Amino acid sequence: MSPEVKRPDMDTHGSVVEFYGTLLDYSDLDRLLIWEEAWAYINQMGFSPRDAFAHPDVFCQSPSAVRYYRGMALISLEDMSEVAVAVDEWEHVNTTAEPTPEDALSVARACNYVNSGIITNIDGWTPDDGIRNIFASMDIFLDGSMEPWEIAEKLIQNKLPE
Repeated sequence: MSPEVKRPDMDTHGSVVEFYGTLLDYSDLDRLLIWEEAWAYINQMGFSPRDAFAHPDVFCQSPSAVRYYRGMALISLEDMSEVAVAVDEWEHVNTTAEPTPEDALSVARACNYVNSGIITNIDGWTPDDGIRNIFASMDIFLDGSMEPWEIAEKLIQNKLPE
């Protein structure tokens, strides 16, 4: 019997799922850089806000959750370090990184701003679309000939009406 292969998307989402019982304060959308239109859509569709929007408290308690939100937003490690802070050390499942509340907020804001744009610009967005973005951002190639940005572009094009 072959060893069980761990799916990176599920491992990444696991760092978010562990916070389902935790009350996170999303009341200040401006502070978190969540677009009101995206927030309204997530609530209207009945999705959990934590499946779409990063929260700094999550990063402070489980830094590896950044892989999930950064992946959904298709933000590279290099780009994240330019717009917020370097998160390379946060991404390891057993990381010893301890993000400051300020750094956690900066990263959450970057992810939320981009994810808000994605959510409001893809008709019928679901958390599954976010999971597909995670795959694209993990450099998974569909057939070995596409770059991750091309994969993301194809995924988005498939969701847009003709």
